[in-house]
This record gives sequence, C-alpha cells and structure tokens, in this order.
Amino acid sequence: MVRTLIMAGGIGERLWPVSVKKRPKQFHKFGSSKTMIEETIERMEKVTDEIIIITTREQFPLMQYYLPLFPGENVIFEPMRRNTAPAIALGSTRFSLMTSWLSFPPTML
Repeated sequence: MVRTLIMAGGIGERLWPVSVKKRPKQFHKFGSSKTMIEETIERMEKVTDEIIIITTREQFPLMQYYLPLFPGENVIFEPMRRNTAPAIALGSTRFSLMTSWLSFPPTML
C-alpha cells in the first residue's frame, strides 16, 4: 500500500505578497484553474492508495473550502509550525500506526 504525506502547513513567506498567513501559497492558483493543493491531490490520487495532509488548525477552514470532499480523518494538525523535518516526523507516526500489523517496518522515502 502506498501512502502520501502532503505538507500544507506553511505560509509561503518567499511568495509574499501573494502568499500571506491568511491565504498561503497552497490555496492559490498559479497558471491553472485549480489551487496548488488541488493539483497536488489530483496528481497523487493517480499513484497512491491514501493521502494524508499535515497542516495547521488555522488553515483547516481553507482546506475544507477548497477540498470539500477530502476526508477530515486524513488530516493531521501540527501543534505548531516548525518547518519540514518535524512535519515529516509527525506524519510518519501516523503511517507507523496504520501499518503496525505488518510483519515488516514501513519505508518512508
């Protein structure tokens, strides 16, 4: 089973003034009719069995607006923004819990 972790909790500071805390880059459309998060999910649905998104509680309403059909149980909330490594570590715990029944450890690439 292939699972995907999408990190969507950042505010995209390098794209300021387009990307701001209230509407970060993943919720913008860049050369497309879809937002970056919509495009990412669409691409990943073709190659993965399950998608998990890690984001912040502040951004969850935006996710619900742009991704109304995305299952809420597949969203992990970062307790605080701490960049990429802690987000990956937190997301990997979810994968470990989901695969604890396997006779071999999960691999994260």
